[in-house]
Amino acid sequence: MEYSDQQQNDSFKKPAQGLKNILPIIISIAATTLVISGAIFVRQKFVVEAMKKNWDSKEKNLEQQITALNNQITQMQQKQAYQNVESAIKNNKDPVELKVAVTGYPIITEVPEAWCEENCKTYSYVLFKIVKANNNALFAFLGVNEGNSFVGKESVGLGCTENNVITYFNHSDQFGMQEYRLSLELSKKILEANQEKPITIQLERLLFTGGSGAPTCYSHFTRVSSAE
Repeated sequence: MEYSDQQQNDSFKKPAQGLKNILPIIISIAATTLVISGAIFVRQKFVVEAMKKNWDSKEKNLEQQITALNNQITQMQQKQAYQNVESAIKNNKDPVELKVAVTGYPIITEVPEAWCEENCKTYSYVLFKIVKANNNALFAFLGVNEGNSFVGKESVGLGCTENNVITYFNHSDQFGMQEYRLSLELSKKILEANQEKPITIQLERLLFTGGSGAPTCYSHFTRVSSAE
């Protein structure tokens, strides 16, 4: 069978015309698919972010609970240490080797020579004002000894200063009554500290079970060293 040229042209136009009619539908479906995909992506992103925020909130809450628990444990330990030292001192038993890092600054006071009645020499005595301490037992020691010439409620005596050097006496079972001298470098660091720029030092008090009169430049602590 033979087709005329006109019939052949018409046969080619029909598929093209059909494609032209379907094309808007395909475009519409594709656009709808993109919109749906975008919505799904946005929703997934929102869900992921919400889950992350929820997790971060739970993690932060857990960290806060752990911190609070650690603080409670520390407070309980410090309270027990305070009570142990307080009880020991009240029963005339010295605490064994009280070691503490303290942050603070010096307060210099002029004090008369011990056991002197007339024409007494005065000394520049260094009281260390405590801003912070890492061992609560120290405050028990200071509290029980409040009124003593060499401690205050929140301060501890380091000894006397002359020519920018701190010297002091200390009595312990291990060494007896001894005179100690800090280095010029450490002495100057302590003496130059102030309320705005405090210094951290390490104090160590050795066991002392005896009792005796104390010289003018006495300190309850055997060792003083830098903690910085």
